[in-house]
Amino acid sequence: MSIQHLRHRGPKSIEKMSHDKMLSHKDNKIRYNCCFQIMNCLGAFFFNKTNEAEYEGARKDNALLSKEIEEQIKGDNLVALYLSGMLYQPTKNIKTGINVGIQNGSNSCTIASLLYSMFACTKAFDELLIDAGENNETREVLIELVNKLRKNNFVSNDDLLMLREKCLPHSFKESFTDPDEFITALFYNLNLAFGDEFINGALFAEQVPQDGEYTTVQDIVTNLNLINIGNGNRFIKDNTKFIFIQMPKQSDNTKAEQCYTKIFPQLAIEVDDSEFMLQAVLVNKKNHYKSYVVSDKDIYLFDSDYTRNIMESSIPAVFKADGLHEVLSGRMVPRELYSQNPERYKDIDAYFKDFTENSVYFIYKKTKNKEAN
Repeated sequence: MSIQHLRHRGPKSIEKMSHDKMLSHKDNKIRYNCCFQIMNCLGAFFFNKTNEAEYEGARKDNALLSKEIEEQIKGDNLVALYLSGMLYQPTKNIKTGINVGIQNGSNSCTIASLLYSMFACTKAFDELLIDAGENNETREVLIELVNKLRKNNFVSNDDLLMLREKCLPHSFKESFTDPDEFITALFYNLNLAFGDEFINGALFAEQVPQDGEYTTVQDIVTNLNLINIGNGNRFIKDNTKFIFIQMPKQSDNTKAEQCYTKIFPQLAIEVDDSEFMLQAVLVNKKNHYKSYVVSDKDIYLFDSDYTRNIMESSIPAVFKADGLHEVLSGRMVPRELYSQNPERYKDIDAYFKDFTENSVYFIYKKTKNKEAN
């Protein structure tokens, strides 16, 4: 069902709410205000004449709500998707365990890792789902997949392959793909383009001199920006919202070796006057992709084929990478965490080693512009 269809359906798609509760509770005022914000998308609300005064009072009352509430209601179309029930919002509590996440199939671990990173723990990328135009089959399949992930915490490989087939040509069937190959194909099939808002940094042999044991993502992005400025064009524009960065290789061959042996992805990077926060890191070891996903002050490890060395069928899993956020923030080093609580942080060395030595793809989202001096 498209946004255009939602416009014609009017208020029947919205749950009826008690006017008394709207007027007496702040939370319901927020919801009521939200309804006013999407009137142009979902149609006008119809009230009996006896409720007109109450309606007008609520309208004036909602005008006093803080700007913070307004900022939470981004685009009318996106709110329409949520309130209509067409698109589920992610839950705050990330489910962990076995048989959780997106199941791998036909060498689609790259795709599963990208989709989990973008839609399981955040709604920052949901706006991609409202700009695909009418009757876009890829968008419909993607929304169905996202809803299953958020509602059931599980997506079968059949659902994953359905999206893969929509995005990639038949010649790619069961072939390994690099993250930038699929993300580019996904944007193309959603009628979107990498431009100022979405930056696709697929790098080949754009090597930054390594200063010390690690090369940082900050160094790489800063260098890339300087290269573009030298060519008369800034890498990061004022309206850039997301950066997708494929780490540089020795060549454009899918199996080519990476230019760097150890990469340190900071939780936050700065480019010009903008700050970007880390959303996810994809790691690749022996041609199998996994992703580390940041959610608030925690980091979760997602593996679409956790049992690949044990069972023939793929079983996905999600684990909380305890301590990794503290290490990346610079508050602790792995050995300090382990000495404090050996049981809780028994895997911190393995997580950090995997995170820095096998990382190949990074997703950052913009948080703010730096304040002018």
